[in-house]
Amino acid sequence: MPIVALMLVIIVGTQSEAPSRTVLFEAHTISAHGASVPAGDVLIVVRPPSGAPTTGLTDENGKLLLTSIPLGPVTVAFGFPNCTLKSETYTVVESNDPIQLSVQPSGLLRVEVGAVSFAGRAQVPLAGAEVTIRQDRRSGAMYMTDASGVASACVEPGVAYDVQVQYSGMATAARYGLKLEPGGRLDVPIQLVPLRVEK
Repeated sequence: MPIVALMLVIIVGTQSEAPSRTVLFEAHTISAHGASVPAGDVLIVVRPPSGAPTTGLTDENGKLLLTSIPLGPVTVAFGFPNCTLKSETYTVVESNDPIQLSVQPSGLLRVEVGAVSFAGRAQVPLAGAEVTIRQDRRSGAMYMTDASGVASACVEPGVAYDVQVQYSGMATAARYGLKLEPGGRLDVPIQLVPLRVEK
């Protein structure tokens, strides 16, 4: 009985990676005096048509260098952390020219909520407190404090904001007329006290 030998030849083809390059992003915003200034600490998210996004924060000069950005159209989302990111489409070419980003002026309002511990010796953060931020005492947005007792919100600079904090078993606290400069940050510490129980 003849023996038939079968030979299987497997050809493995390798696909070349899509061309890419390092891209310099330069972010600018408008100062309180109306001048264009570098925007530091801007979050930039680059999403190619396929593959994982690339992210980073601009430095104090408003610059961020990202590597391996594929040539062709990409979606770039950018803005200050805790703010709604603005999305725009750019075409990455082989030129070394930086991509310019115009960032909407904003400020970061950071509310730190705490209470005195049962021992009465130190303040402890309150997670899960309801923080309501209103503009000119109109209907506002509600945030929950994290494990560090902090709730942050991106707000419009130069506008007065009111902050109200509520927590079960604690008296409501509020701060009024809070204003920020463009690109500024305001930390608002609020210490809650227990409700008095009438006997």
